[in-house]
Amino acid sequence: MYPPLGIDLADKLKFVRIEYEKKRLGSEYTYVPFYVMDGEGERHPKEKEIFQAFYDISDDKRKYVDSIILSDTEIDISTDLQAVQDNIVQKYDNLEAVLTSRKKIDKELKEKIKGELLELQHKLAQKILSYVGDGKLSNDIEGIVIELSDGSILKIVSDKFKDSASTIKKK
Repeated sequence: MYPPLGIDLADKLKFVRIEYEKKRLGSEYTYVPFYVMDGEGERHPKEKEIFQAFYDISDDKRKYVDSIILSDTEIDISTDLQAVQDNIVQKYDNLEAVLTSRKKIDKELKEKIKGELLELQHKLAQKILSYVGDGKLSNDIEGIVIELSDGSILKIVSDKFKDSASTIKKK
């Protein structure tokens, strides 16, 4: 976060749609590193040491902030995934065909399935966000990015961020 690009709100700076407390930001810039990649596009084997080197040189001007904000880094979502299996996958025949169909005859069922998926997705997002307290730079967060045990990446956007997006669209 580069302060000249933020919107100055007295004791806060607003970047995109979230306000950050100035006292928690660096006066020149604030970096929140997530990954260190090598030349092959893989995670660097000394990622933790590189992060620590950044944190060691962090000061009031140039701040480097750890990205981990979860109260527990082991979140069991197996029951949530099982709910998708039980309530969607096993419930509907030819699920993939219906979801990818452009036929008018499939439209109603497709919308119903998508609605059920969105409901389960929202419940999972709320469960994961329940492990998040305040952000490190503000009481609010845009969302979180987590890496699942299989290496896939999942982004969960906070309700505050979603609400601010819908407010912008209404204007």
